[in-house]
Amino acid sequence: MEVRRIKRKRKYKVHDRQEPEHNFMKYWRLVRTWANSNYDLSQQDIELLFFLYSENLFSRKDFKEFCYTLSWDRKRFSRFVKEGWIIEWRKSTAHQTALFELSFKAKRLVNSVYRKLLGEEPISDDRRRNNMFTTKATQSHMRSRALVAKFNKDQKD
Repeated sequence: MEVRRIKRKRKYKVHDRQEPEHNFMKYWRLVRTWANSNYDLSQQDIELLFFLYSENLFSRKDFKEFCYTLSWDRKRFSRFVKEGWIIEWRKSTAHQTALFELSFKAKRLVNSVYRKLLGEEPISDDRRRNNMFTTKATQSHMRSRALVAKFNKDQKD
């Protein structure tokens, strides 16, 4: 008895790969680590600054409203004022609540993060300008150094 082998044509899948339209969040963790190490802010503090950046003027109530989504930190508002991230725009009176806005320092930080994510600004690898490159850097900062070089190379291309 003879065994017949049937030849079948293999079906190949055709993959049409498209470049993603947006990929600026690719390095979000690296940029966040840079901001954390250079400005002594937590991830939640940075997210709060992003929220307040678009608010322009805000009251203490608006500040607390967004803080409900973050971990509990009762002294966050006073810490932001003390460290210069928030300034008082209008003092409270009998008929008006106090209004606040982000300071120049906070606006500069948020703008810098946006520029880095959009590829308009590199992350400095100079130890005088970036705490990730100091001799007292943590292990995670040391591991991130190679990624900073790749990030800067991608920004140039």
